[in-house]
Amino acid sequence: MQFSPSNPPPLQNYSQLLHNLISFCSPNAVGATEIFNDRQQQSTAEQRKQRRMVSNRESARRARVRQQQQLSELQAQVAHLRSANHRLLRELNQVVRAREEVRHENAWMEEEETELRSKFARLETQLSSIIFNID
Repeated sequence: MQFSPSNPPPLQNYSQLLHNLISFCSPNAVGATEIFNDRQQQSTAEQRKQRRMVSNRESARRARVRQQQQLSELQAQVAHLRSANHRLLRELNQVVRAREEVRHENAWMEEEETELRSKFARLETQLSSIIFNID
């Protein structure tokens, strides 16, 4: 079969055709084949290296996105916990104030109880002496 610019060989045969052409034209066909094979291996190795680099970049990008999401979640959690902490401190202060008011009221009631017991004892004494004088 004759190939020409108007009748090129099928694409899958270019590699084999090039190999045959180099082998046929070269006085040292074995050396040319080795060069061709070396170049093909280098090209494949470079392609693998490029794919690996792209894959590593994408993996690093995903890791950065994941890390940023985790940081955002932690910042939101810190804000929520600070808000809850402030609320709890306000509630604690209210309870402490209420406790102090109750203590103050209890102290006042204890004083009043002591005064009333004292008055009651005096009144009992007076009543006893009145009853004793009547008899």
